[in-house]
Amino acid sequence: TDHDWTKPISFYGLVNEQCNAKCRYCEAWRLKQYKTEMTIEEWQRALLNIRDFVGEYSINFSGGEPFIKPGFIDLMVWCRRNNIQCGVTTNGSPLTRKNIKKIVEAEPFNINISVDAPNAEIHDYLRGYPGLFEKLSRGIQYLLEEREKRGHDFPIIIKPTVNVKNFRYLPDLVDWVKSIGATCISLQPMDRISPETYSELWIEKENHSELQKVVDKLLAMKSKGEPILNSELVISLLVAHFREEKAPLGVMPCRVGMRNIFIQANGYVRV
Repeated sequence: TDHDWTKPISFYGLVNEQCNAKCRYCEAWRLKQYKTEMTIEEWQRALLNIRDFVGEYSINFSGGEPFIKPGFIDLMVWCRRNNIQCGVTTNGSPLTRKNIKKIVEAEPFNINISVDAPNAEIHDYLRGYPGLFEKLSRGIQYLLEEREKRGHDFPIIIKPTVNVKNFRYLPDLVDWVKSIGATCISLQPMDRISPETYSELWIEKENHSELQKVVDKLLAMKSKGEPILNSELVISLLVAHFREEKAPLGVMPCRVGMRNIFIQANGYVRV
């Protein structure tokens, strides 16, 4: 037809680069200069333009830490009022009672909270934020209370960044997710980005057999109905990820570039 009907289906909005944590596997807090951020009004125009292009859609916001951007919670509420579903990924530090009232008012389709371990010692070390584990644990309770009060049921998803410091605790983290009342856990294996991901955090060959045992335990837990969001295939590929294996040709071509759109803080788009 000489017409390209390809339209993206997964949208991600990185509303800022600034963050109040200093995660050892992230470079955001070390940047010497941050991108100029779009205003809330510019985000609103962009989101309406996307809706005109693709119709009904959803977008997941993140940062940096998105909640430290002035007006971000208002943007979430605006999305709901304009029939744009939005979710958000946060480090959990801004989950105060005051913020949560407006967050729940926005009726997000999910809230992802980064939690790297079921204890403060490991989590706060990896996140470079003393006291964060206690703060986010309290925030999750506030969130659960407000969600129930308003009669909503959006999922609260715990997202650990898998690395050598925390992989042994992943089964315990699944239990912690249940005990605190969150919906499920979604494992996010670390990528090589920061200096620490090369010097201390990568799961090297000598630990792969132990990692495999953890993978086997996670697969057994999932088969019994434990709240693990990742598929069995993704869980089983954790060791291959840390071996840095390439995807086999049989799964090609990769269409993620046509499917996913990342809107950066300054409005530039990448696939």
